[in-house]
Amino acid sequence: MSLKKGKCINIGNGCNIADNHKIVEIPDGSNFICPDCGSELLEVKNGTKPVFNWKKVMIPLLIILVIGVVIYKYSSSRNATNKENNNSGKIDTPSGIVKPPVVPTNCPPHKNLLNSIKERGINIVMEEDSPPMYFVDTKSSKLAGFGYEFAKGLTSRMNIKMNTPTTAPFDDLPKKLCSGEADIIIAGEIMDPEIKGVIWTDPFLESGLCLITRAGYPITDYKGLSGKKIRLFKGDRITKEWVLKNIPNVKIDDDDDKTGWLEHLSNNECDAIIYDYVYAVKEIKNLKHPEYLAIRQFNIQPVQYSIPIPEGNVDLLVELNKQIASIKSSSFYEDLYKKYLSADINMVSVPEITDCKLPNCYLVKKGDNLGSIAKMILGNSQRYMEIFNLNKDRIPSPHFILIGVKLRIP
Repeated sequence: MSLKKGKCINIGNGCNIADNHKIVEIPDGSNFICPDCGSELLEVKNGTKPVFNWKKVMIPLLIILVIGVVIYKYSSSRNATNKENNNSGKIDTPSGIVKPPVVPTNCPPHKNLLNSIKERGINIVMEEDSPPMYFVDTKSSKLAGFGYEFAKGLTSRMNIKMNTPTTAPFDDLPKKLCSGEADIIIAGEIMDPEIKGVIWTDPFLESGLCLITRAGYPITDYKGLSGKKIRLFKGDRITKEWVLKNIPNVKIDDDDDKTGWLEHLSNNECDAIIYDYVYAVKEIKNLKHPEYLAIRQFNIQPVQYSIPIPEGNVDLLVELNKQIASIKSSSFYEDLYKKYLSADINMVSVPEITDCKLPNCYLVKKGDNLGSIAKMILGNSQRYMEIFNLNKDRIPSPHFILIGVKLRIP
C-alpha cells in the first residue's frame, strides 16, 4: 500500500501534530486530513518541504479580500445609519443574525442606586417563564424558581425591600437596566463583554455544560464526538463557539428552539446534546420519556451566572458580592440547589470507577455532602473543593451529589 506524507499547518489551535511539526503518513486514496484536528494536510515530497498548492491558497485569499471590501463598505453605511437612529433613540439591528443582548450605547447613567433602593425597594427583572430560574408554580399559582428565591434571600440579607419582579424576553433584559425600569438582572446571565454599560457581580450560581446522549449510547466523553451530529439550543452563541473549537469535524444542528427540542435526541435525529446543566435537568424531567436520555458527563465547560448592574455603582456591587458569598456558604443555598437543580439518579449514567477502594474512592450515601466526606476522609471539611475538582465530570456541583455515585478521593 502506497503512503502519502503530509504536514498539518493548523498551528496554535490545539493540534498536537501541527504544533510539534510532525510529518504523518496517510494511505493513498484515503481522506488527506490531519488525524488530530481534521484539517487538510499539505503534501510533503521526499520528507522535506511541503508541496505548496498556490491555487488552494490564493483563490480563498482573493475571495476573503473581496468579502472584506464588501463588509467594510456595508459596515460604513450602517454606522452612518445607526448614528442617525441613536440620535432619535432607535436601535437598528440586522435581521436574521443571532446576537447577545446589548445595552444601547446612549443609555443615561443610573448612579447612587444603593441609596435609592434602600428608600424605595429594589426592582429586579427576570427572564419570563424560564424554569428552573423563574416561573409560576402551577400547583400553588405562586412565583417560584432558583433565581426568584435566591433574589428573596439576597434582598433579605441586604435588609432591602424586594418589589415584585418584572419580566422580559432574554434579549430585552439589558434594556430594562438602560431604561431604569430595573436596578439589577437575576437570570441566566453570564459575564459577556458584549453587554455594554454594566458591571458584574461575583457568580451567584456556578454550573457547567453537560453531555447528554441516549441511554446506553457508548460515548461517555465529549472527546468521542468527533465527526458526530450534535444538537445545541438555538442562539446559544457561546456554547456553539466552544463546541467548534474543541470538537473536530462536528456537525451542529441548532435549527429551532421550540419546546421539546430534546426530543430530537430521543428520536435518534442526532448523536448527542451539549447543554447547560441548570436548564437540562428541568427539561429532561418534562420529557414524555425521560428514561430515553442520560447525562453522561458534567462540567465539560464551566458556566457562571452573575448579576449585571448599571456601571458606576461600586458600592452596590460590593454589597451584592458580600451577600452572595454569605448565601453560598449557607445551608439555605444548598437546600435551594437541591430543590430546583437536583438531578434524579436515573437521569445520570457516568462511567463506573472499578479500580479503587477506600481511602482512594468513596461511595456516596444518604445524608452525605462533599464537606462531610472531606472531614471524614481528609480530616478537614474545607477541602471539599479538592474532591469536587477531582470528580467534576461525575457530579454537577459542589452543592449537590447523587447517592450511589463513587467519588475519587485526593
